[in-house]
Amino acid sequence: MFGAGTALLTAVAIVQWIAPPTAEAARHQRPAGIAHARRGDFNADGYDDLAVGVPAEDTSAQDAGAVNVLYGSGAGLSDAGNQFWTRDSTGVLGGTGSGDAFGFSLAAGDFNGDGVGDLAIGAPSDDVGSALDAGAVNVLYGSAGVGLSSTGNQLWTGDQLAVGLAASERFGNALAAGDFNGDGADDLAIGVPGRSVGGVPNAGGVQVVYGGPTGLSAQGNVFMTQGEGGGLPGAVTPGDSVADLGLAAANFGLGPEDDLAIGNPLDDVQAVDDGSVDVAYGSPTGLSSTDGQLWSQGSSGVKGISEPGDLFGWDVAAADFGGRKQADLAIGAPGEDLGHGNSIRGAGEVTALYGGPEGLSGRGSQVWRQGWDGVPGTPAGGDGFGNALAAADMGRTAEADLVVGASGDKVGTAGHAGSATVLYGSAGGLDSVGVQLWSQDSSGVRDVAEPGDFFGSDVVAFDLDGSGSADVVAGVTQESVGVNNAIRDAGAINVLYGGTDGLSSAGNQFWDQDTGTVGDQAENFDAFGSAMG
Repeated sequence: MFGAGTALLTAVAIVQWIAPPTAEAARHQRPAGIAHARRGDFNADGYDDLAVGVPAEDTSAQDAGAVNVLYGSGAGLSDAGNQFWTRDSTGVLGGTGSGDAFGFSLAAGDFNGDGVGDLAIGAPSDDVGSALDAGAVNVLYGSAGVGLSSTGNQLWTGDQLAVGLAASERFGNALAAGDFNGDGADDLAIGVPGRSVGGVPNAGGVQVVYGGPTGLSAQGNVFMTQGEGGGLPGAVTPGDSVADLGLAAANFGLGPEDDLAIGNPLDDVQAVDDGSVDVAYGSPTGLSSTDGQLWSQGSSGVKGISEPGDLFGWDVAAADFGGRKQADLAIGAPGEDLGHGNSIRGAGEVTALYGGPEGLSGRGSQVWRQGWDGVPGTPAGGDGFGNALAAADMGRTAEADLVVGASGDKVGTAGHAGSATVLYGSAGGLDSVGVQLWSQDSSGVRDVAEPGDFFGSDVVAFDLDGSGSADVVAGVTQESVGVNNAIRDAGAINVLYGGTDGLSSAGNQFWDQDTGTVGDQAENFDAFGSAMG
């Protein structure tokens, strides 16, 4: 686990995709952002806004971390009124420490039900008391006409939720917001992958804190993990690190409440680190152990075979890809080996499961890979296709669409430059009609693909310009900027805007911390864009 003494592994280990990684390396890499319903309008002006994590930002302490907030407008993202948040910001709770990784994970949600978006910020390497890397989560509340502020902000740690503190729990490593009890206020799911369960080290699990009229409250909070009494299907095993990376909230069926998909890429189901996804269904009393599901590549109806290092569940994203009333689930397995004899190591693939009145089912499941079934690109070792996922309706069809990051993809001669593939939804679900492959070498896209940029290490989809179609933001977390790229691995983001014909390069944007009046400045190894929400 990274902490104060490791300088966040110089940010490279946070964000880059090099497959197949070791289990330990997997614990240090960024999860991809998950697009939720319209919960990201922090100032209630009708445009979604964007929070960008900078977990290796130096503030009053090295690698303490920060978050930049850019506000949406009719012209898209703007630096007007942008904000720069750290643990040093006036009124923000929690002390600043070296290696805290504030901004490592982000989730937007309306936690007090006032119709304005709020922001949860993970600092999974925060030292809480004497518990090194115990982790913490800050929550900033939004208000109409103002945006995010420190007024009424909250700091959540394990000791506030009656579960105590332990070193290396990494509380806040992953975050997701959803209304799991249907009361009109979003609740917060917090990944705690390093928690020991019944003496089993690094079994992991998810802490659920429920929202209400006054915001998030400790009342009724629950910890869910695999095994008997844990509320989730599966067995408690050392090193499974349940809820390590991807979390997604959506209504997959069964009831009107949101449900939670929990990615467990290090779970040993049929092989070491083949990975799994737990699904807990919502109810009037919150997430329930009733009807819970455990999905892996060996589940009934799911295509593919569980193999060591597949990392199934590395990221998850949810939306209605087929125009039904229920959401569907995309699952990344970026460690999947392809080709004859599995010779293409870590090329990656994505599985789609479809929802219905009875919840998610393996019936009609799909597998998507580069170079197969109309998907552009050629699979190669270390591509990591599926390392980042985002789902929303980007236009072209009435159904939601899927963005798939492959941050290790070679673009031209630039190794690990990275790409993102867009699969559009249809009445029959995701298909390859109109599929797009985007990189920094795509026509009209700003900047240039360069070795080691890792474009697509995170992707999110929000309606930033109020057009009614979602726009896609791709993190380029090891982008070097400045004159002659002198500022190494500072990080950047590319923004592509959606419309009636889907995503287009028209009006696309390129942002880093030296763009316009964006808060702070680009510095070596900041990892700007390694988390977004």
